[in-house]
Amino acid sequence: MNILQITNTVCTNTNQATGVNRVVTQLSQYWARVHQDNCFLSFFEYAYNNNIKCEQGYALFKATYNIKYSFSPHDFESFLLNHHIDIIIFNFAANQMLRFLKDICTIARKNNIKVIYCHHFMPGSEGFSHGSLEEVLYNINSSKDIFDKSKKWLITITKPFSTKFIHKVIKKKYEVPYLECDKLVVFTQTYIYQYLNIVNGKNEQKFEVIPNPLSFSEFLPKNQLKNKTKEIIFVGRLVEAQKRVSAILKIWKLVEQNPLLTDWTLKIVGEGKDETFLHWLTKRYQL
Repeated sequence: MNILQITNTVCTNTNQATGVNRVVTQLSQYWARVHQDNCFLSFFEYAYNNNIKCEQGYALFKATYNIKYSFSPHDFESFLLNHHIDIIIFNFAANQMLRFLKDICTIARKNNIKVIYCHHFMPGSEGFSHGSLEEVLYNINSSKDIFDKSKKWLITITKPFSTKFIHKVIKKKYEVPYLECDKLVVFTQTYIYQYLNIVNGKNEQKFEVIPNPLSFSEFLPKNQLKNKTKEIIFVGRLVEAQKRVSAILKIWKLVEQNPLLTDWTLKIVGEGKDETFLHWLTKRYQL
């Protein structure tokens, strides 16, 4: 079987890839290694590259064209036919890519090729800005612009009204995959209903639930669990809009106030644009 994965950036190494691209890379390598499928990658980026082989040598990733500047239906169809593509997997990524999804599905149907759309986030996450009063206060104390943080905070405290408005704004973006693709893949059963709520749809059969794969091959034996220390480690980008590390700190404030949990520790590993805010919040909570 020949599989074409479409994403927003090139993936060549599972250890270097993050998020969506880690899943794309890992699955492509699995299909190529275990099922001997031919896996191709059409990635849309600012630079043009060609004939990129992944480090492990399991799959051939080929870039086709640059979506930022052009999309040629003729070239795309020629690529599909020349490589005998059976399935196209469209991975949710940059919004500008969605403009071409309808054209891709039209070309695929014409050539009897199935299109699977993978939504790698919570449906409607655009409406969950998770602004907080703490972020507003931090920006005031740091003499930073408070408009964006204040806007997100207001959106947060005015739910569910703001959520209904945002769903109206994003409805078309969700409708295109729902109406055009053969299957949609989400992480949990709950996400199916959240997606259908946005598009006012009823077809649950259009969806499949597949959680993210584990990207590690080594696991701690159960008989060694007793040797673990009472330590919680968070590893990730220190970006509030996506990771909400501040929620961890709020929870940890309650943990530290519990006399039965004094032997537990928390470590946060990472970097990002909200790192200084999180340091400020740690001091504010006296953690």
